[in-house]
Amino acid sequence: MKRAFLLILIFMVLYPSVPEAVVQNEVKAGFIRGGNLWTLIDGKETQVTDSSMVLSRPQWSKDGTMLVYQVEAPSEIYKGEMQSEVWIYNIKTN
Repeated sequence: MKRAFLLILIFMVLYPSVPEAVVQNEVKAGFIRGGNLWTLIDGKETQVTDSSMVLSRPQWSKDGTMLVYQVEAPSEIYKGEMQSEVWIYNIKTN
């Protein structure tokens, strides 16, 4: 009986039934610096816009491939006025 218990215990220690978790070290961030949209992907910062008119905090899509952000731009309808636009940036296609 002791021998069977010891064998079961050794088997459980050597061959755990719980699968190991896979750790992903992929870091993605979208942020505003100087009124422009920037991304930080795998330690590399990239400037996306150069208008200095990004208004709101960017939001990631559920799959992490796109960023949506709000820009203030000159109105095409009312000359001399500003309008708010929503833009989407695709990370894969830039």
